[in-house]
Amino acid sequence: MFTPAQNVNGAIVRTATMHIGPSFGALAIGTTAPTDYYNINVPAILSVRGSAPTGGGGFPGAAATLPFQVAIPAGQGLWAVMGAGGNGRAFVTYDLLP
Repeated sequence: MFTPAQNVNGAIVRTATMHIGPSFGALAIGTTAPTDYYNINVPAILSVRGSAPTGGGGFPGAAATLPFQVAIPAGQGLWAVMGAGGNGRAFVTYDLLP
């Protein structure tokens, strides 16, 4: 979404929704990007875990929505990380503060 270098004066995440298939996903903040979806080494502000449908039918996956705005300090980045094969998506609106 944005790097620590781009976030000079702080940021506000206004809205965030994540959708994922049978895998995991997260929106994470910090000075370094997460190394993988299952080994997040920075704080997560939203996470989602989908599951495969049982019995071979139904809709796989899950969704999660951020319930409130989140302030991110200057010098912190925002990243979306998704598990392989999950066909995940993150829909995020944010403002980098002037």
